[in-house]
Amino acid sequence: MLNIGNATTVAGFDLMDSLRSRRAVVVLALYVAGTAAASWVFATSLQALAEVGRTAAIEQFGSAPEDVLEQIRKSDGLHKVITRLVKDPALATELISAHPLGLFYGGLAMVFVPVLVLLTSCTSVSAEVACGSSRFALFRTDRLSWASGKLLGQALLLAVGVVGGAAAAFLVGLGTFGVSEPLSLVLWLAKMSICAWAVGFAYLGIFTGISQTTRSVPWTRALCFLMLMFLGVGRLVLSSRWFAENVAFSQALVKIFPGAHRGALWHPDLSVGLPAIAALLTIGILGFFAGHLVFARRDT
Repeated sequence: MLNIGNATTVAGFDLMDSLRSRRAVVVLALYVAGTAAASWVFATSLQALAEVGRTAAIEQFGSAPEDVLEQIRKSDGLHKVITRLVKDPALATELISAHPLGLFYGGLAMVFVPVLVLLTSCTSVSAEVACGSSRFALFRTDRLSWASGKLLGQALLLAVGVVGGAAAAFLVGLGTFGVSEPLSLVLWLAKMSICAWAVGFAYLGIFTGISQTTRSVPWTRALCFLMLMFLGVGRLVLSSRWFAENVAFSQALVKIFPGAHRGALWHPDLSVGLPAIAALLTIGILGFFAGHLVFARRDT
């Protein structure tokens, strides 16, 4: 029986232990630094492209708008191109009106957050079982509460990393784009952080489930890495045209893969985005409980 109080206590201790861990701190620091560097490259490249476009317009027409990027964003041509790519006019309008750095961080985070989870959290259970420290905790609480606390603690650690990356992107945005649209940038970074955390939680639940099935840290890392590869490649295979044409339930089956829900997270309609977040949380919880079925019946 899950004891929420015990699980919360375990989560707090687990978060503090993770933040004191040199490996976790280094990985989080590298993620934040990498986000800042990538955001700076993106922002400066976008500004350089705008300056080149403005110079070309002056040479050809004798004048050019001060904000070339804004004029491009308002053009019908760009809207038509984005609509063809995403096949949804409402989504195209949302993407065009968004702060470009906010969109960039969202795409970057959703790609790299699973790797961040793999590096920081995949051995959260197996490491303590391997060294025997789990037995001291399990004298005071049940296995479900302890394992759930570990999951919650790592979910909080993931939130720290995602928010840290968003803060780095915001500071880069202020330094490159200036303070013309700070509110738009903050709102988009907040939205993308929530979406990226949901994606990360799906993988975290699966990896924590795997971590409960073995007491070997190297085996846990290997199995989680193979699962990460399987989830990426499997989704691409099931999403292919051949499967769509030859397997009747392929479109339903692909929904069990976290990556299949990323596209819906960008949609402005909450009736599209919220079910995607709910699906990602469900995938993570089911992955966690699948591993817990093994953990509940084995020796620690």
